[in-house]
Amino acid sequence: MKEYYLGIDIGTYESRGMLIDENMIPVADCSVTHGMDHPQEGWFEHDADKVWWGDFCKLTFVLTRSDVSGRALLVRTACL
Repeated sequence: MKEYYLGIDIGTYESRGMLIDENMIPVADCSVTHGMDHPQEGWFEHDADKVWWGDFCKLTFVLTRSDVSGRALLVRTACL
């Protein structure tokens, strides 16, 4: 069975996800834009539920709609 990898990058103003096969060939990709809150002078922040979890859910929903079997999907995680 062919294996697939799911990568997600949560950036400052955009989150991007990509599904690649075992030969590192892109199968699907998707991006979601989001804003940044500026509650007061010199403060910048993201709503973690909205950005991290919300974008993750949107990206995985779109990317996993390809013809890839869930049993073939390998997910590696890193948080930098």
